[in-house]
Parts: sequence; structure tokens; C-alpha cells
Amino acid sequence: MKVRVFNSIVDYVYVTEVCTEEFTENEKGKMAGHGEPEVDVGGHFVGTVTRPGNGPITVDFTLPSELRRAASDFPLKKGFDLRDDATSDVKMQVYASTIVARLQAAMTTLLGTSDYFVGEYVYNPS
Repeated sequence: MKVRVFNSIVDYVYVTEVCTEEFTENEKGKMAGHGEPEVDVGGHFVGTVTRPGNGPITVDFTLPSELRRAASDFPLKKGFDLRDDATSDVKMQVYASTIVARLQAAMTTLLGTSDYFVGEYVYNPS
């Protein structure tokens, strides 16, 4: 799975768009057998971003929990309004990097699953 992040500013709103694409055949097979991995695009977010000339800024915030499937419920767009919070740019970056990490962890977990019931079984009637 490839994850792309597009960031923009629209009318004082910092917007991030997280897209999932180019799933491998192995990933597609695992999703067909076990379902798409889900990630919470809400919850707790904490991180530090360094603004040029300002030094590191740490943000800690919580958004309502919302589960999304890694393939069919993406792309995901989220905006942070500068008029509401002077650290909106930092929140956007922390949000995007956290969602990417959650997607990667969910896919790693899915790929680590085993299919104990799939296979060929031959019985000798003797």
C-alpha cells in the first residue's frame, strides 16, 4: 500500500488529504480473506513539529472517534481552521503523520495474519 498526503491552505484552513493506493497483490488477497483493516481517524493526537524560525511546537488534541476502512473509506480530508487555533498548521501535520502511522500499523497487522483454514487436505482412506 502506498499512502500519499496532500496538504493545502484554503481560506485560512489548513487541509490535509490522506490517500491510499497501489495495494500489492498480497495485501489485496489478505483483505479479500480477512476484510479491510480499519483505522480510527479520530481519538488522541500528540506530536511536535518544528516551524522554521520558531522552534518546536507540541500539540495535544482529541477528535471524535471514527473508524474507516483502509481502502474503500479513503481518501480522507481533514481541515484545521487558523481562525480557531494558531497551531492549526502543526495540528494538521501531526494529524496526517498519525493517520499514516495508523494505516501502516493496520496493514502490518493484516499481513501478519495466518490462514489456518485455507489449503489442500489429502486423506488416505487406508
